[in-house]
Amino acid sequence: IEVHYNAWTASFDQLSTHYGASSVTSSSMNTADDTSSSTLSPHLSDSKKIRSVSENRKRNGHTSLPTNDADEPLNSESRILTNGRQSAPLPNDTVSSETSEGPRQKLRVHMALNEDLTCSYKQSKMHSSSIEGLVQVEIKSGSSMDIPFCLVVKDPLRHIKTIQESKTFAKDGPQDSRKGHYAYNVAIPKVDQYFPVIKYKCTHELCPVPIRVQTRVRFHKSFCRVALQISSNPANQGALADLTIFMTVPPSLRGETVTTAPAGGVWDSAKHGVLWCVAELGAGEKFQLQAQFEISDENLGVESQKPDFPVLVRCHCMNTQLSQIELDVSCIEDSIQPDVTIKLTRRFRLSHREKA
Repeated sequence: IEVHYNAWTASFDQLSTHYGASSVTSSSMNTADDTSSSTLSPHLSDSKKIRSVSENRKRNGHTSLPTNDADEPLNSESRILTNGRQSAPLPNDTVSSETSEGPRQKLRVHMALNEDLTCSYKQSKMHSSSIEGLVQVEIKSGSSMDIPFCLVVKDPLRHIKTIQESKTFAKDGPQDSRKGHYAYNVAIPKVDQYFPVIKYKCTHELCPVPIRVQTRVRFHKSFCRVALQISSNPANQGALADLTIFMTVPPSLRGETVTTAPAGGVWDSAKHGVLWCVAELGAGEKFQLQAQFEISDENLGVESQKPDFPVLVRCHCMNTQLSQIELDVSCIEDSIQPDVTIKLTRRFRLSHREKA
């Protein structure tokens, strides 16, 4: 894990020339912290990324995947399949195909695949990492009765460690452990709502590293200055969106005196930390945040007594996933044989915790 982590993080130094002002190397961070002035100098490209906390919360309400309580719009890519084969989307007024027994029913299966990566690092080394996935399903059909179908989970690279179906909406179907296929007979109510059908946990061998967080602490007279650098892995398949960065501040510093660069950092007195909201971070990009505090304990100027600033970063990435599992739908034998159309929306969420 450490070899892969260090391999791609080393590439950030090579990218610094390409990204210019928005790229901050370790040496440039040290130079910024050692200046004699107590004024913070933000990078212009970084200031454009900062979003107010209220704006971020409002925006997040429109980017979430559906939950059990609400059917939120899926503003993302989707791939349309008909009985497992790619086809064009069916308009709402499309006429069902004819059979010898009359027109065939249409069944639209909307699936939302969400994977959550929770990881923690200590001194820039991975301490723990886990990935959990959830598949939610909504159906639409022209039939007055519920139409069951078979949901197939394909795991050719054996990323799944454990998998569990909903006892309410799914039952075990034909399995093929040699190919890593899991099949379930699914029957859910025909209402405008997504229902959780399958959840799974991935193996520890699957440990992607979407971001890297670096912290530098410097003292100047009666001030403590902290510089954070957030870097996105160049191998990411999409941009990280709606980032929230929370940095816990030790009680030995006067948090209410904080000044941040770029502007936009908000002091949270209840949690004793600073919160930033960043709109987006593209693959391979990086940006720097700075915060400055007045020192309440003059002895903190000693190098060996530098305070710790734990950092928690949360974000999400649409239209991609962390594992290589695939989802498919087919008809159940000895049951209604409808025309099946699949719409799949994917997303992963990240919770990255960094400790000194």
